[in-house]
Amino acid sequence: LLNHAFQQAVRAAFESPVPLQSEPSLLDATFHGPTRADAPRVLSAPIKTQARMIEKVKSYAEELERQEEEHPEQFLPLTAQILDPVRCSVVCSDSAAILQHALWLIEHGAE
Repeated sequence: LLNHAFQQAVRAAFESPVPLQSEPSLLDATFHGPTRADAPRVLSAPIKTQARMIEKVKSYAEELERQEEEHPEQFLPLTAQILDPVRCSVVCSDSAAILQHALWLIEHGAE
């Protein structure tokens, strides 16, 4: 149910042109494009299985016990710690493109 909507939203975000940087970036890289060739590829990943999520919750519980947190309730429910049940990868052409798209996501990611 969530996977299809998530995959569509990520693809839509990266199919839109990312505006060019008008000032030097943090890494002083020069950005060219984006052109269609520079557009990142979005690769879908399978939904995290129920068995894997159960494993993760068990490991979170064990970690919480080891840490003896003063306020363990802030980590509950442990299922809320699973942040990636639906997943994908965004593949960029080079490090400048990674930075360009990361900065765009930071600025526009919630739209």
